[in-house]
Amino acid sequence: MDINLLDKKKLDDWLKQFDSSSLKSARKLIEDINFIDQVDYDFYTNNLVSRIEKEIKGYKDVYIVPINSLNLKKVEPKSDSAFVFNIKKKFNRKGNLFWSLDRKIERNSIIFFVDEFVGSGGTMVDNISLIDEVILKRIRSLTSLKKIKVCILSIVLYLDAEKYIKSKFSFINDYIYEVKGTSFDKDFICNSFSKYLKKEQCINARFGYGNICSNIVFYNNCPNNTPSILWCKQASEKSPLFVDKKVKLNYKTAYFNLKNEYIRLLKYMEEDMEFQGEILIMKKISRNNGMGLLIDTILFLFLRKKFKIKEKFLYFSKINDIQFKKILNCCSEYGLISCAKSNSRLTALGKKIITKFESLHENIYQKNSDLKDNKVIDNKVKIVYYPTQIKGIKIDV
Repeated sequence: MDINLLDKKKLDDWLKQFDSSSLKSARKLIEDINFIDQVDYDFYTNNLVSRIEKEIKGYKDVYIVPINSLNLKKVEPKSDSAFVFNIKKKFNRKGNLFWSLDRKIERNSIIFFVDEFVGSGGTMVDNISLIDEVILKRIRSLTSLKKIKVCILSIVLYLDAEKYIKSKFSFINDYIYEVKGTSFDKDFICNSFSKYLKKEQCINARFGYGNICSNIVFYNNCPNNTPSILWCKQASEKSPLFVDKKVKLNYKTAYFNLKNEYIRLLKYMEEDMEFQGEILIMKKISRNNGMGLLIDTILFLFLRKKFKIKEKFLYFSKINDIQFKKILNCCSEYGLISCAKSNSRLTALGKKIITKFESLHENIYQKNSDLKDNKVIDNKVKIVYYPTQIKGIKIDV
């Protein structure tokens, strides 16, 4: 997880509890988080809705049942459940769609038990066990006769959870999910943070509930299957990073930090004759379209290569669709992508430019974070391009 995404005050308050020897481990803990941001979340939900639409073909009745609703008197799911709310927005089936099991299950039905995160499998098993025994008996009976289908639907599913659920309910036919669960190294967690756990509940949940030591965090919440050092309140003066498991973020920080770094990278280009043509391309983009569009174009190519979906770029940059169309046209005009479409492929030239920038970014910002403007690195890099110096110059490429 990019540490710059986190709210600075929350991060600083959390880091205060660690001594100097543990700060490196605390930062590594954050870096090792498998972060599912809002764009990922929406992308995975779209995929799962497509799976629902595929699975329900041929079935008369469709049940999409939020697992936490099974232990509530109100069976209608609340809209603050992000996963269920998103499914409701995206799934437009009319008729014979039910969000609870408060009626007799008919033949030729399909049931989805829904939870965004299935860690140990305990919550899923406990709540399914709460289903009225008459209904549960009918589900078992119809499943044995192959008259209905029962599925688990989630964004994240751990394989141990799947094994546990299977051991309890043989009538569940399929497990549909997007992300296979991943975990922190338990030795790292134990050796680095045990001495900071004071309260009994925090000690007992050293590796998170279910002891799966999950490293997955959503943009809107931190599952309690993650190590307690992230979310458990030690004392009033020691604030957890994710208070009440709520994740507070600053999305703009990551994009604008990257943008500022790339502006500086434009000032440092290696003396490499092979790259001179690419420098001229960038100069022409700047001259014809302005410095802002040049930077956004380079950032788009970088994010395009990394994430492969335009929404990620729009999300981090907050750029509107009009500006995005300009970027696509710019990339297409100068041969950086194959055509002016959001799903266009990077060309060899586009890949070459980004490879060069990634190399410079690593050398400057990871190996020498104190670099100042106009400084030569290892006597190999010097300024060959400074955007304000080329204004008004005609360049033929």
